[in-house]
Amino acid sequence: MKRLWVACVSALLWSLWLARNERIFRGKRLTSDEICFLVKLRSYYWIKVGVEGELMSEAAWWTCPSSQALSVAGKKERRGVFWQPPVTGVLKFNVDGAARGKPGPAGFGGVMRDGESRIMGLFSGPLGVMDSNEAEVRAIAFALSLVVGGSWRTQCVIIEFDSQVALSWVTRSAKRPWRLWEVFMAIDQAQQAAYELQFCYVPREANGFADVLAKEGVDRLSLFVACL
Repeated sequence: MKRLWVACVSALLWSLWLARNERIFRGKRLTSDEICFLVKLRSYYWIKVGVEGELMSEAAWWTCPSSQALSVAGKKERRGVFWQPPVTGVLKFNVDGAARGKPGPAGFGGVMRDGESRIMGLFSGPLGVMDSNEAEVRAIAFALSLVVGGSWRTQCVIIEFDSQVALSWVTRSAKRPWRLWEVFMAIDQAQQAAYELQFCYVPREANGFADVLAKEGVDRLSLFVACL
């Protein structure tokens, strides 16, 4: 419990210090929303380094951190489906789309991690009004644009998401809705430009981080992207 709070306070102070340096030396101002996001991100992964991290739920940490503090203090065992890191040398990009309605205000999000669970990049942002299936496909397309637009294009990348509908659209062109043809063209072009891509369906429980980023994206005023 003590180490958990030390990690959170340390992440807060370190994030504020880095934000100050960005403003002074680069003229870049981070919003309070961005700073809070980075504090939670650093806190989570610093806690994961310790023994307590094995008992934490990634999705629950982003939605209700206080519940994780209580569970860590009580050393409760957790069972179920969790995100699994890729093998060494492979990157895994988890993506998700969310919509409040059919259609409704929508957002997307994604996080790329390596074999040691280190975050290599992430995004979260609004999409306008659409259904969740379209939001999911647009999340896949945007993730691929980051892959082929950076140094990752020479690496093997696994794209994971929790929509079987989106998986069927991406892998079987005959099932694709015509209204989203431009999005699928971008996906196909990215596949040709990338070194090696693999699309995989995973249960929602194994896609928790991306799910939170997508739901937060619905309420964001602009796209948030961070890449190493």
